[in-house]
Amino acid sequence: FQLHIADVLAIAVGDSEDVIYASGVDNKIVQLQLVERSGRKGSRSWVNTNSLRCHTHDVRALTLYSSILVSGGVDTNVIFYDVEKGLNREACILVPPFPHSILVSLATTAHVLLLQYPRHLHIWSLGEEVETEEMDVTETPSSPDQFEMLAAAPERDTSIQSGLKISTDKLTLEKEPQLLLDIRSSSHHHIMTSSISLCGDFIAFSDTQKSRVFHLSNMSSRSARKKKKYLPRASPVSSDPHHLPPAHRLAFTADSTKLIVADTSALVHVMKIEGDHVSILHTFLDHSVPVNSQVVPVDVLQVSQCGRFVATGDIANRIHIYDLSTLSCIATLPVGMSSHTAIAFQPESTTLVICSSSKLIQLFDFMKGRFTEWSREAANKGLPQQWLHHPAKVDGICFSEQNPSKMALWGHSVCCTVDLSKPFPHPKSNIVTSYNEERPPAKKKRGNELTSAVGFKMSRLFRNVMFFCYFGSSSAVVVECPWQGILQKLPPALFRVRYGT
Repeated sequence: FQLHIADVLAIAVGDSEDVIYASGVDNKIVQLQLVERSGRKGSRSWVNTNSLRCHTHDVRALTLYSSILVSGGVDTNVIFYDVEKGLNREACILVPPFPHSILVSLATTAHVLLLQYPRHLHIWSLGEEVETEEMDVTETPSSPDQFEMLAAAPERDTSIQSGLKISTDKLTLEKEPQLLLDIRSSSHHHIMTSSISLCGDFIAFSDTQKSRVFHLSNMSSRSARKKKKYLPRASPVSSDPHHLPPAHRLAFTADSTKLIVADTSALVHVMKIEGDHVSILHTFLDHSVPVNSQVVPVDVLQVSQCGRFVATGDIANRIHIYDLSTLSCIATLPVGMSSHTAIAFQPESTTLVICSSSKLIQLFDFMKGRFTEWSREAANKGLPQQWLHHPAKVDGICFSEQNPSKMALWGHSVCCTVDLSKPFPHPKSNIVTSYNEERPPAKKKRGNELTSAVGFKMSRLFRNVMFFCYFGSSSAVVVECPWQGILQKLPPALFRVRYGT
């Protein structure tokens, strides 16, 4: 068969050895099947039955498990195909080529962002936009390594009622973002996690060997930064013990007096910060209990807005809630059928929000030890189908400071706002908002109309989202990783002559 115009680099064969998938430099995946010849009983031959191009560069790996074909290429994409539904774009799922852990932290009081890279950390000040009455998006100059910061300006009160409604008109910046600090790790080990305190006075990060804490001076004073009077500086903080254990997750409390460390041994340490010294105050052992003779690491860690409660979850789907005032475990959530991907505390309440890999949203009142009415209604009626069928994973949950009943669930390719005070939407409601809210909706055939959901909206405005957080009374900060910046770093793809060009 002369099916490719360049080298074949990967081949996958089915278990029954009657189907073959091949791909390579020309990024085309070809399906060959062994079929019986018409009119010749018992005689079979190989036939080219299908082909598809979903990658932009070389395909270097193919594997087939049952009816699922997986391809990986130089374009950083890993794509899953359900070959039982046919080798077509409708039956494929693209895995976002980004880390599954959150690499960005926001210090809301100091108005700075912490960006985590494999060997260093960047601290950026947020840009300041000119005051306006409309809800727009401000695109700021991207930082190195292709991070792009977007600042959402305030909107009218209708945003609380109708969800996330942002136009694509860009604001004029009064002050551009500024790189304040570049902190490079002295070791050659990979940085696994990092965090910055809300006031911007402390940062913590961990590599594969140990955790480190730094005190940032001249960071909280925005007026000093504006006048360029004092430059921010980072000085190491002494610790007891001298070498802090390596961590999978780190988080500061709201008052910056405690640092929560979930180390690689599944121990959760509460560390007390006194001036320029850090010491272990207490250690929780709940996650260190083996599961199937193995200790599983903690993958999610959240601190409540009041700084009193801490929630942790491991990859065995166990979620524990701790009270820092009594240094005790006050609740353990029921183990769900699907793994959790993000958790968050609802402000001004004792409710923990959990989102799972199946897109199920649950609200658990840990003081009463039961799920809330909203959660039970969601289980009975079902969430909107457009939300459940969206293939993206939810990486984070944040709440609005102005309206604690409004939350945003975001991932690399999804951003959805849910107003818990609004009526529960119908499962077949239309929750997807267009790029331009002023554009009239497209006409649909009779019998296929979808009612619009009031308290459940999914936006298509953002792509390749690395971080999303409500900021101030009615603003949001979004960090994107532009796909164009990734393509510029890739080697050139095979040139193909296209018809009509």
